Amino acid sequence: MSGGSNKIFIVDGHPLMRGCLSHLISEERDLEFCGEAGSMSQALQKIKSDRPDLVIVDLSLADGSGIDLIEHIKAYDAKIRVLVASMHDESLYAQRVLKVGAQGYVGKDVSTETFLEAIRQVLNDKVYLSKKQRDKILTGQVKSNANSEVPVSIDRLSNRELTVFDLLGQGLSNGVIADKLNLSVKTIEAHQANIKKKLGFNSARDLIRNAALWFIHEDKYRILFENMSQGVFYQRSDGSLVDCNPALLEIFGLNREQFLGRSTTDLSWKVIKEDGSELPSEQHPSIQALRTGKSVLGVIAGVFNQKKKKYVWLSINAIPMFKAGDDEPYEVFVTLHDITDRKELEEKLEFLSSHDSLTKLSNRMELERQLTEEVHRAARYDHPVSIYMLDIDHFKQINDTYGHRAGDIVLQQLAKTLQQSIREEDLAARYGGEEFVIILPETSLFRANGFAKRLFNKIVGLSIPVSDSKRINLSISIGVATFPDHAGSWTALLEAADKAMYQAKKAGRRQIKSMDNLTSELGA
Repeated sequence: MSGGSNKIFIVDGHPLMRGCLSHLISEERDLEFCGEAGSMSQALQKIKSDRPDLVIVDLSLADGSGIDLIEHIKAYDAKIRVLVASMHDESLYAQRVLKVGAQGYVGKDVSTETFLEAIRQVLNDKVYLSKKQRDKILTGQVKSNANSEVPVSIDRLSNRELTVFDLLGQGLSNGVIADKLNLSVKTIEAHQANIKKKLGFNSARDLIRNAALWFIHEDKYRILFENMSQGVFYQRSDGSLVDCNPALLEIFGLNREQFLGRSTTDLSWKVIKEDGSELPSEQHPSIQALRTGKSVLGVIAGVFNQKKKKYVWLSINAIPMFKAGDDEPYEVFVTLHDITDRKELEEKLEFLSSHDSLTKLSNRMELERQLTEEVHRAARYDHPVSIYMLDIDHFKQINDTYGHRAGDIVLQQLAKTLQQSIREEDLAARYGGEEFVIILPETSLFRANGFAKRLFNKIVGLSIPVSDSKRINLSISIGVATFPDHAGSWTALLEAADKAMYQAKKAGRRQIKSMDNLTSELGA
């Protein structure tokens, strides 16, 4: 690895994932986040100008595949290293990206430490693969179970055909696939014809069914051949559960006797959707697959774990099983992948996108969004909105005297006090540095001034310990402004509160000024 920061560029269609990775990279002294893109066309343009040392690439992009992008990057500059980050854990994908020039393949659901290890290994010109992927590739064995009809000749497909095959397995229509890959429907149909010919399928129905089996093939492989690390169960057409693995019992927090013989429609399961509402029994993936005879893939649901006393989030695949000559399934094969860590990461990323990381209050972007909404609502329904602009007096002196860690403690304690002091409908935000803003919906200037005095007295009475022997007595200045009394827009309202706060500072600090006070003092 060369000295100094290594420039990292991120290409991923999901803005939350780009945000997570950029935040992760920015925290590392030897790594430098230099840019991002959500599509292949954006990436190619920016990579040429940013000249990164490493590009992190997702396999699925809005206007093409990650494999195509890797080929373009390597054609432009073979020295640029590429690490593929994907939710797909198939060893075949890992082999393909290595063949076109990538130096590594890592799952998006790995730990932070593992992800950083993958980045640094590739930067050191080494190939990164998980031990599981490396073992598969080195042994060169393709395994499938007796119930699977996925052809071992899958490697005959081109990169584009494999992408189409994979998307078909997810249940997407030709039109949706065409839009996703920025191709025509006729081109997708041509790819399907090639896939059928290469893999020996007799009909479109065979193609779709095998594509679905391929989509979960790696999950089934792990279940059956690698210590059954994912949850799996079999359910009969009458709804009864007839077999399961230890990982499944761990997910539910039950023993084998408590699980088998019951049905997924049992109300005691406590299964919920992503929005927290109950998942109706007829919508359970296994019941849908048995009823329709079609695979149900990628359903996200939460199941209450009896031992942990909390919900575990799962990605569920349900594959109907048929006996020769039958049109209706006799059984359904269900896999459950624990994505609790991924869900928690998504929730954390969503929180970080709208909150300040130090104080946990809303950040400036979220403040401006909510203030815009409140002012529009106030104008529509003819009611006031008040805001405070609040600043810590002599904050630079605190940092210079006691250190930046002490300054952080002061900011955190003030944020905690603000959050505890405001109403449920109010919003406290860190505006920048030592400045904070509070939005008070449906609050007149008279009421806002009264509340500001109570808040002021509470804060200036704080004595904050910053070490075992040192305490800081806090002092603040507050500016108060109200819509529509002092401003006709949300931007003007912020400016008015800021102006009032500045006058409080100018008048000697440790006081409150409203725009009415200021107007009176200026003789207006």
